[in-house]
Amino acid sequence: MSRIPLILLKAPNPEDIQNMPSFIESGLTFLNEKSIREIASSNFGKHRLDALKQRLYWYRTHLRWPASRKHLQAFGNVLEMLYNFAVLHLDYYVPVRAELSRWILHNRI
Repeated sequence: MSRIPLILLKAPNPEDIQNMPSFIESGLTFLNEKSIREIASSNFGKHRLDALKQRLYWYRTHLRWPASRKHLQAFGNVLEMLYNFAVLHLDYYVPVRAELSRWILHNRI
């Protein structure tokens, strides 16, 4: 697993929170089809899923919305990875469905 996806799945330290937008605003494509498959096929566990959900919550509540096209692409890749993860690991279906629902509702605001 590459370094960027590992960062994405790591719980943010409180002192790192102010740097979180730069991760998305960099505009770098940190997830691609191969890395999405790689992450989704691994069973990264509940603690990493919770860390990702915490990070996504921070993005939803602190970034300026509506987001730019490059930001939407970055979030789309993350949400695609979550979807693929839930398809392969049905034990996580409910929390992933809840997270995807939050983004659907957020997008409508």
